[in-house]
Amino acid sequence: MRFTLSFAVLCVSGVTLAATFNNPTRATPIARGNTGLNPPRSVLVEYLNERSAAAPRTAKLTNAELLRRGLPPHAPARRRLNARPATRSALPGVTACGYIRATYSQNGTSIGYLSSQLNEFGEVAFVQADQSGAQKFDLTYYPDSPNAPVNLKMRNPVAAESYLGGVVGYDTATDDIGYGSTDYSVLAPTGLTMAHSPPVYGPNAFNDATGNDNKIESAIWRYNAIYNTLGVQWINTDGSEPTTHIAYVIEEPMFVLSGDVNAFYENYGLGASVYFTFVHA
Repeated sequence: MRFTLSFAVLCVSGVTLAATFNNPTRATPIARGNTGLNPPRSVLVEYLNERSAAAPRTAKLTNAELLRRGLPPHAPARRRLNARPATRSALPGVTACGYIRATYSQNGTSIGYLSSQLNEFGEVAFVQADQSGAQKFDLTYYPDSPNAPVNLKMRNPVAAESYLGGVVGYDTATDDIGYGSTDYSVLAPTGLTMAHSPPVYGPNAFNDATGNDNKIESAIWRYNAIYNTLGVQWINTDGSEPTTHIAYVIEEPMFVLSGDVNAFYENYGLGASVYFTFVHA
């Protein structure tokens, strides 16, 4: 969700993976990084400079003092979650390690494997042609519960957080997604959240990089062990489960979660629908 900065970064099933749509040719291409989906890079650079200069002096400052200096407030205290507990499987969990391959939904063309590199906003953004050097993920799934939420833990995290989760987007009005809405979340390393939890405050690489305080969800993945597909399910603030799609915005680059890829594209003129496959290591 957008905040104003005064000193202007496998293996589950049952969920729709992504919708396909046609991308009309843009008459005037959008320059990389000027999409509005992330904070302006000038703001990001200034924030990083302010954070670096102020770090030794702000450890004990109050939120009011931080705001007067143009710095973000301390993260709010973590609240006990009231999410419904995950259904316990009768069979023991199976742990797997592998890579995530992204594929365009419209034509089945492989984009590549998720890289371990993040963009400057702390988002999962880059893909590569082969598995060498790509990010490895661990997951535990239950064969008799293909729709059970799972977490994807990075084997070689490059941020303080190690789970591949969703973070409420910078240019959104709410923490929810849905049909007809242009609101979105981004994929980034996050802390761990409970299964079926709505968005909650928690550590994530996007906030670390930008100074924002956006909410997160980590247990958003659904693994189909037969087809090795990774579905995704965002939980809205009211506990509802909107149809959730993944889109790749190559102009940033970044991956977003959307409840309506067509509405997202019509608003931003960006994004191609993709799906994820878990490739065992």
